[in-house]
Amino acid sequence: MEDVMIITIEEKEYKFEFDRKRIIKAEEVYAVNLSEIKNRIVSQSYRVWCAGLDKNHSNVSVEARMDLYDKYNAETGKSMEVVGFLIERIASFINPTQANTVEENE
Repeated sequence: MEDVMIITIEEKEYKFEFDRKRIIKAEEVYAVNLSEIKNRIVSQSYRVWCAGLDKNHSNVSVEARMDLYDKYNAETGKSMEVVGFLIERIASFINPTQANTVEENE
């Protein structure tokens, strides 16, 4: 799987990328919570989108990042594809064996 997703909005490229540091920041600063994604799909999708831009576009305000989500969705209808990519990137940092062990011990 690719580690970076690049999209174009109004002829400008935006790069979405997560590393361990940015995933932690997504949870702590942007309040990304994958367990709530089904129940709060709209707010969590915007949060994941904003967090995904943080590494390469930290100079863009959160409000402007949300506007980019809306523009990209209006232009292509594919904002959720970006969100899906970012969720997969977060999930890839979890070792499935460790995740299963934690669930079994609860």
